[in-house]
Amino acid sequence: MSLSHLGTADILLLGEDASILLTSISNLGTGSYSLTFARASIVLTFAKFSWQQQSMAATQPEISSLEAKQLVRDGYNNIADTYLDWVLKLPSPRLQYLNQLTSLVDDRANATVLELGCGAGLPCTETLARQVGNVIANDISETQLDLARKHLQSFDNVRYVLGDMSTLDVAAKSLEAVVAFYSVMHLPHQEQHDIMATIYGWLKPGGLLLCTLGDEDNPGVVKDWLGGAAMFWASRDEEASKQMVIDAGFDIVEADVVTAVENRKTVPFLWVLARKV
Repeated sequence: MSLSHLGTADILLLGEDASILLTSISNLGTGSYSLTFARASIVLTFAKFSWQQQSMAATQPEISSLEAKQLVRDGYNNIADTYLDWVLKLPSPRLQYLNQLTSLVDDRANATVLELGCGAGLPCTETLARQVGNVIANDISETQLDLARKHLQSFDNVRYVLGDMSTLDVAAKSLEAVVAFYSVMHLPHQEQHDIMATIYGWLKPGGLLLCTLGDEDNPGVVKDWLGGAAMFWASRDEEASKQMVIDAGFDIVEADVVTAVENRKTVPFLWVLARKV
């Protein structure tokens, strides 16, 4: 039995209780392979498969919420400087969306905006500090928050809060806006739903949420991220992510999938701007 490579990326397995004995694989050139089986009750067709994602999904053990957050905390503590350098060099629509958010905030001079996952404070926390009256900068990483304090020491309108975003003590209906760039995805799936409801409670009527979510269903641990950290992410697909925001009570003002280029690979993210009704 011989099959040829029909495309790059995916593999489709047809048949129940299939078993195969692979005896040889010969490379016939770029994008073409010949597979020979001595015995098979399965048909394999190559079509669009992400080998990297399949490998990750197959090898990732389930971990607890506490373990996931410890990975995130330790990871960012280990790569804080590297991550900042990467963020500042990587093209991103962060400031475009952030400026859109602040343009919609009433009475900006007296407004309070909470940033979940502020990192080292650049460029977003700094931009917020210039544009609104009060900023609460939260991060789970001690090293990241120390860098933010260092970078923003000339601002007296920023308050720094270390800790898990899920356990923050924020008064109900006290915020004009909440910003969360790439940070909600560090929570397990159920806690992402929970934090959306919590954010809704923190916001004043008409308050705004700006966040970055995933656009594909993919929980897991990525090892050796940016050359020195194990990291946890979890995400839903685009429609499920938008529905999560709606289920919390928000009206979506804008939702766009924007593709970033990371380490020569394209990575899509869902950018959501939503309003509390």
